Amino acid sequence: MNQPQIPQIPLSDVTRYIFAPRFLSQRHAVDAAGLRHLVQLLFACLFIMLILSGLVGVIISSVLGSVPDNVNQTLGQSDPRMLLLMGILIAPVIEELMFRSWLGGPRAAILGLPILAAALAVLATVGVDLLPSVSFGLAIVLALLILAVARQYASQTTERQSIARRHLFPYAFYGSAILFALLHLSNYEGGLSSPIMLLAVLPQAIVGLLLGYVRMRFGILAAIVFHAVYNSFLIGLFLVAQTLAAPIDAAPTDTAETATAETAQNLPTTLLALVAGGLPA
Repeated sequence: MNQPQIPQIPLSDVTRYIFAPRFLSQRHAVDAAGLRHLVQLLFACLFIMLILSGLVGVIISSVLGSVPDNVNQTLGQSDPRMLLLMGILIAPVIEELMFRSWLGGPRAAILGLPILAAALAVLATVGVDLLPSVSFGLAIVLALLILAVARQYASQTTERQSIARRHLFPYAFYGSAILFALLHLSNYEGGLSSPIMLLAVLPQAIVGLLLGYVRMRFGILAAIVFHAVYNSFLIGLFLVAQTLAAPIDAAPTDTAETATAETAQNLPTTLLALVAGGLPA
């Protein structure tokens, strides 16, 4: 007897949603079709990340001389177990709850983005030479603005709320991905020390869009698991690359051979430096 065919969700569904995001009240079950779709999306996501990170790394290196050091690269060298713990258990839960959990609520999908932006804006003042009163005043202004928006939204009819959601949700969806990416600038030494460093988090912006799709299509738990599996692949690849590069330290003394060895040693680290930077903040 012929085995029943598992229905497929085409990857084109991802691009259609990302280019025209909309609030979804219903989630697709993580059944056989959903699982196959998520696995396909995972490998597509990893492929995009690695290729784009390599290209961005070449551009940044040509401008700055090298990709700035990042905390995950250092942590991976000194304590791989802590990097695994952060990347697979802690970061996926915290980052998905912070950046994408609220996208699924009818009201939170409208209010979550300004609340998140407000929180990040207030936290950013910690690193700036501002008087405490200025920072506190900024927090009060943002809180009042959010409260005003919330009251205005709640006073509308269900139909008008639906219209507002339809018009405002894309801003929340794209904004969450942008804020998710910008947070990862803190991984790099010097942060936004040069405008070119915005390219360093371009891969994270794209990953943020894909995680947003997973969250809206399959739910927050699926997004957390997807994020954890994605991080585990990247961390494993990064640690293997470092292991392969290490023996080259004791390589030949001949000048030409030494140059070749240094190039071989730097290649995996250079290509994966941005990958490390894209791991948990």
